Amino acid sequence: MGFSMMPLNTHVLNSAPLRLVSRVTPLTTAAQQAVLSFAVAGLTGYLTSQIASHTANAGADANLLNAVVAGYGDTFFLSACLTTAGVALSLLLRKPQHQEEEGTVGGDS
Repeated sequence: MGFSMMPLNTHVLNSAPLRLVSRVTPLTTAAQQAVLSFAVAGLTGYLTSQIASHTANAGADANLLNAVVAGYGDTFFLSACLTTAGVALSLLLRKPQHQEEEGTVGGDS
């Protein structure tokens, strides 16, 4: 998150017209918090289902710690795949073009 949020916010702010920057900033912050919440909930659900799956496949006499470790391994692998996809998509971002504003920045004089 730390490596991606600051460059993404900078890209979005540079893409927005100057008069809309005050509106874009809170929207990107709210979207960031919502996506982070869904990501944590999704990865927690995936971890729980993987631990349950590995526990069921291990049998009655198996060590439960091995199922937990395998579940965490699957979750970290999924996170690595999502990170790789995000890096690949970030390579497609273009430098935003600066848009000319109508009027002056301080108001119409």
